[in-house]
Amino acid sequence: MVVFDGFDELCLNQSSSFRPKDVIGELIQLLTPEDEDGHARILLTARETYWSSVKDEIDLSRIELFKLNGFDNDQRKRYFANRLENPAERDTAFRISSQISGGIYEGFKSDGPNEERFSGIPFILDLIARYVHENSDAEVNPYVSDPFEDLLTGICRRESRRQSLDLEPQLQFMLFEELFREYETFSIDELKVYLGVICGVSDSGVISRFTNHVFLNRVDAGRFAPRYDVLKVYFVARFLPVG
Repeated sequence: MVVFDGFDELCLNQSSSFRPKDVIGELIQLLTPEDEDGHARILLTARETYWSSVKDEIDLSRIELFKLNGFDNDQRKRYFANRLENPAERDTAFRISSQISGGIYEGFKSDGPNEERFSGIPFILDLIARYVHENSDAEVNPYVSDPFEDLLTGICRRESRRQSLDLEPQLQFMLFEELFREYETFSIDELKVYLGVICGVSDSGVISRFTNHVFLNRVDAGRFAPRYDVLKVYFVARFLPVG
């Protein structure tokens, strides 16, 4: 099994000349009859919206489609059981994830028993686990219009306290909106500029600690990116006008 992760990201890259039909055609050509006798497979991943926009131009005769859904209740419980050793933190994480998934899946029709209903997206469960770990104040307001924003605000507040940043969540949000809109990846020097201009931070210790923020991922020595692509989309979308 060869896993080709990010098919849509490859074809959508502005500097890329790859066309979906051509890429899939070339991949299929790589499979020899001997490979097929051995049940060899190439697994591609793509977002459903992108695949729906290109599938009509692709020969699907040798393609089998699978739709990946969010975790159900049982999978969510097992995830937190493996991720968090503290039973109280597990209970808090499960409650918060229920509150957030209630907003995400509101109006989503699901057949079958409650245990099988969609109730979690892996990257959100990861953020929740990071939020509740060794954080006695972990809480999300389920009555706000965007409980996911409330989670991210709580994470920023925890990061400020945990790493002695002394930065209000609103300032952190503003920084990520600007930084993620401008860069795919960015250097420590570029991060310094945004921390200085937006947050008024010049202390080298605070800058160093900020590089360990939950929303950031160190891609290589001295360069960073959003921990999840979805975070970049979220913060960029906040910048866009509504209406």
